Amino acid sequence: EMADFLVSRGARSSDTVAPPHNAPPPHSPETPVDLMLRSKDFVDLISAGSYQKAADMFDPNMKSLMPPAKIGEVWQEVIQKAGKFKGQIGSRKTSVDGNDVVFVTCEFEKAKADLQIAFDAKGRISGLYVVPPSSGT
Repeated sequence: EMADFLVSRGARSSDTVAPPHNAPPPHSPETPVDLMLRSKDFVDLISAGSYQKAADMFDPNMKSLMPPAKIGEVWQEVIQKAGKFKGQIGSRKTSVDGNDVVFVTCEFEKAKADLQIAFDAKGRISGLYVVPPSSGT
């Protein structure tokens, strides 16, 4: 009986420590921050040439469509057009057809380009598009 008493007291006191309004909404297990972070990690990996690790973040469909070598080809094409990769300068999250999509704006020597990274419900990358560099901005 003593143990029960301690457990219920513990539950009550922790309620006061964490007010309900701090809790994330139950319907979204993925917080936007997670996907932003995953996108950043993904771009870090491809810009470092770690195409295999980058491919590990894909869902099964993307893994078959875009093996590590293909990721490398796509990235090299971007670099040929836009110049040497200088870094990520921003990202924004949006929703397309109910899927979370993160745009990572990357700065290259000659231009900036957005990488559009789509995620499935499990937080795996289900789509990858390079939005062509806009020159002059």
